[in-house]
Amino acid sequence: MGADGKDAPRGLPQVVFLSGRHHHRLKMKIPVVDFAPFLDKADDAAARQAVADKLLAALHETGFVYVVNHGVEQAAVETAPDSGSPSLFGTKLLALRPAMQPYPRGFLCVGRRDRATPAELALPDPTDMKESFVLGSKDNAGMPNIWLDEKPDGLVETGFRASCLGLYEQCHALESAVFRGLALALGLPDDHFAVGTSSENDLRLVRYHPVPASAIAAGLITRAAAHTTPGALQLTFQRDVEGLEVEDPEKPGVFHPILPVPGAVLLNAGDMLQRGSRGAVRSAVHRVGAPAGTVEVNGAPWKPQRLEIVYNCVPAEDARPQHIMRSRNSCPASYVSISHVKPYWCPHGLLQR
Repeated sequence: MGADGKDAPRGLPQVVFLSGRHHHRLKMKIPVVDFAPFLDKADDAAARQAVADKLLAALHETGFVYVVNHGVEQAAVETAPDSGSPSLFGTKLLALRPAMQPYPRGFLCVGRRDRATPAELALPDPTDMKESFVLGSKDNAGMPNIWLDEKPDGLVETGFRASCLGLYEQCHALESAVFRGLALALGLPDDHFAVGTSSENDLRLVRYHPVPASAIAAGLITRAAAHTTPGALQLTFQRDVEGLEVEDPEKPGVFHPILPVPGAVLLNAGDMLQRGSRGAVRSAVHRVGAPAGTVEVNGAPWKPQRLEIVYNCVPAEDARPQHIMRSRNSCPASYVSISHVKPYWCPHGLLQR
């Protein structure tokens, strides 16, 4: 159910934040928006406008929105990671080392993140308990993809590369549609956000490792610390294990679970879109914690692994906030100019965060 109580497709649950063990219902909830009318080729202008308005309202209020009937095939979502797992994340690190590079493509192992320099890449991060396989557009010559060999001689299932690239293209199509929807809701030309899109986007197959419940409770490790999305938009396909949490905008430091919704993609706005839209959308602080349940490992309670697929929409090389969202009288400036901070806004700066 959406913010107005009417936009959730029949059969989908009302999605609310749950607080702590007691699961108190809060006023704040994540809307579910049916995107089908916007993608419908019947060209119903009123229906498209209604979807666009709901999308913008959700991103303004909470920074997150569940999108269903989004056009990305569920089979593609399931096939891409399954064709590489368990061999992708179950292989010894030595065998995967050829896929590690000083830029965010290929395999990023536990304790290593996409950082700015090879020296930073060499630094371990004991709190970063996740690993990812990262790919981008096949047309990006600046950061070419780094693939693992497929079976019978390689590590991953036959078709892994094709399934990943296919999913990337479907996510890119959805990204373009979402930007058109936001432009419509903001009264801007249909292609207004095209300047902010690029082949720098990436798709990440992410695995958060099983971890001892005691280490989580003691604060010794975490899966992903609190952060905001640095780019424009992020699409997340969750599996059945919880863990993703968003900070309460009225209670800093208080986080609430974002529960998986079958068949939905979770969309959240990033820093650049918040700044570029002059606050029309919210870039919400979020993190990945541990689910409530545990599994037994050698007689001790552990938090189970979490799998997800994340598609990051990274601004183009020459994009600036003022380029992506030019001035509107109805949306006065809320931020000082930061056009001189080029490394932060270029794709490489964003990817290095």
